Amino acid sequence: MSLKKLHIRYAQALYQMAEKKSVLPQVVKDVQVLLAVYENLPPFQDFLQNPLYKPAQKTKTLTKALDSHLHPTTLTFISFLLTKRREGHLSAILYQFEALRKIEQHIKTAYITTVRTLSPSLRKTIIQHIQEITTDEEVELIEKINTDLIGGYILKIGDQQLDMSIRTQLIRLQNHWEQSPLPDLNHPAA
Repeated sequence: MSLKKLHIRYAQALYQMAEKKSVLPQVVKDVQVLLAVYENLPPFQDFLQNPLYKPAQKTKTLTKALDSHLHPTTLTFISFLLTKRREGHLSAILYQFEALRKIEQHIKTAYITTVRTLSPSLRKTIIQHIQEITTDEEVELIEKINTDLIGGYILKIGDQQLDMSIRTQLIRLQNHWEQSPLPDLNHPAA
């Protein structure tokens, strides 16, 4: 079995278990917290992937550290992964869970890159426009800041990208000038 299939199966199992127990919103929050911890706390990754610690030690430590923060369903799932020695796949499983959740809940993720943070009203307008052009009910807009753009924005939805940045427009203008011959001002056309 490929790793991606493995990650998808475990993600589906967690999603179905959370749905069946009617605790999906809590598990979704847990997954988002765990992803943030995993991305921003390298010692957490090192601990989970360290083969010197036995699954029972990892389970005990994680339960002690996260018991008051995570729903029991999430803790049970993590313990199961540890028992099966799948802890090295935790982040990929959590990302697959998020992808599955977005599909199931009809959430479209859009990425916008701008020079500065969007105002709340502009953010709302952009989300409304995205909702008009997609069939999804909800839009998750993720903002990135890049001062190299000079102005404008880059909007990416799925595999489509709209680049309306000043930087790109200046590059296009420069390329156009480089490819177009300049008129000879000494010999005007007749």
